[in-house]
Amino acid sequence: KFSLVEADRSRVIYNWLQYYSMDSLTREFAENGFSIMERYADTTGTAYHPESPEITLLAGKSA
Repeated sequence: KFSLVEADRSRVIYNWLQYYSMDSLTREFAENGFSIMERYADTTGTAYHPESPEITLLAGKSA
């Protein structure tokens, strides 16, 4: 939680972070009719590696 104070307003921002393993993400996507098509280490397309602190996924509806 943090506060942003600007000249004309103040806002309180709540961040909620959730950590997932690739196995749990794959399972959760599959349970909801999706499959992971591509995975990256970040939003710029860096190759995925298990030690990456972030994950970017491209998923699609399963056939």
